[in-house]
Amino acid sequence: FHRGGLVYAQNLLFACGGTDLLDKSISLRSCYSLNVFESKPSWVRIDDMPDGRYDFVFVTSGQYLYAFHGTWNDGKKTGIHHANARYDTASKTWSKFFNYKDQPSSAYARTQACGVVEPVGSRVLMFGGYDDKKNVTNNVQRYDTNSDLFLEY
Repeated sequence: FHRGGLVYAQNLLFACGGTDLLDKSISLRSCYSLNVFESKPSWVRIDDMPDGRYDFVFVTSGQYLYAFHGTWNDGKKTGIHHANARYDTASKTWSKFFNYKDQPSSAYARTQACGVVEPVGSRVLMFGGYDDKKNVTNNVQRYDTNSDLFLEY
């Protein structure tokens, strides 16, 4: 687990994605959960993300885990994700959502960004990182989990 995502939700710690420790060029899909309140906690494998990714924004809001942006690499080619993934902790399933290629240019994908969920509400704020041309980004994106829309500040 290197360059993956880590979040805490529903009394569980979730670790997803990253790169292979032996071959750091391969992006991983694997996900694990850990119940930190057990007397002898151990990692449990959960469903894999739809796509391998690393250097992504990983946040939680309500019953969902969100994996935004990030880099994919299959060992031959590499690129920035143009689709995001959402994990439903109730149904224990992943789904893809919001493909940037179908959206205005302001909703571009990025890698190595930071993200935070507003304390009250349903908005995820993302900032920093690099776009798919390796330019440093200097804007803030807002994703509304209720309307499934991206806005740029």
